Amino acid sequence: MPLLELRSLLDAVVLAMPVLQFRDQRSGDRWQISVQALLFDKDGTLANSEAFLQRLVLARYGAIAAQVPDLTTDLLLSWGYQQERVDPAGLMAIGSRQENLIAAASAIAAQGYSWPRALDLAEKSFRRGDAACEPKAAQTPPIAGIQKLLSQARSLGLKIAVISADSEAQIQSFLDCHQLRDFVDLIWGCDRRPSKPDPAAVLTVCQQLNVDPSTAVVIGDADSDLRMAAGAGVAAIAAAWGWSQAPIFEAIAPIVTDVEDLKLLRDASSGDRPPRI
Repeated sequence: MPLLELRSLLDAVVLAMPVLQFRDQRSGDRWQISVQALLFDKDGTLANSEAFLQRLVLARYGAIAAQVPDLTTDLLLSWGYQQERVDPAGLMAIGSRQENLIAAASAIAAQGYSWPRALDLAEKSFRRGDAACEPKAAQTPPIAGIQKLLSQARSLGLKIAVISADSEAQIQSFLDCHQLRDFVDLIWGCDRRPSKPDPAAVLTVCQQLNVDPSTAVVIGDADSDLRMAAGAGVAAIAAAWGWSQAPIFEAIAPIVTDVEDLKLLRDASSGDRPPRI
């Protein structure tokens, strides 16, 4: 096949693919991505989790402090909690339960407890604190506009995955509680391997969705999401809509401040055609 004809064929494939349009808040540029799959983070991206995380961090800390009288507030700082708010870039916001538990056990061990004893106290305290805050799903409603976006993506035939540092059970509960499960093809929690933020997790999800990674977009509210996507060679969008104070993103990626600013079109010919990423 002549080169010109091959290029025309490839352009036709791109034009036939659904596209995601948006404006980058950081630069003001408008962008368009040909897309077959959307890979969403959960807390802070799909789910409004800030108020729940504030309760959870205090419940866990209180349960530990009841067992470890000399516990310092340095543990709260290590979790990313200060001035009565959860830091969107902190451990409590973006880390797994196990990562937060290790931070707690380290704080307990610093008070002179053996490591096995510190781990045991941390685990028991976490169970007590978590139980006081459950059920999580009912207290973490979808971000405004998310259901509409998922529904539109599904109507265009896009594949949708949730890739999160939360457990698969919690992801499932969130989707079920808010009638979002039918929109999602795959959930990938911290109990899967490879797990977030390993770039291999993104590539594995794309493989299971049967999509080329070059046609997938990671949408997340943390630098770890953006770096994970970059490591996998996948496009990414920084979601700045899930917190009372928007996250500060250091990784290079376009920033979108409102779910409604993400526009899905059936193909590139159905709207304006700004540059493709």
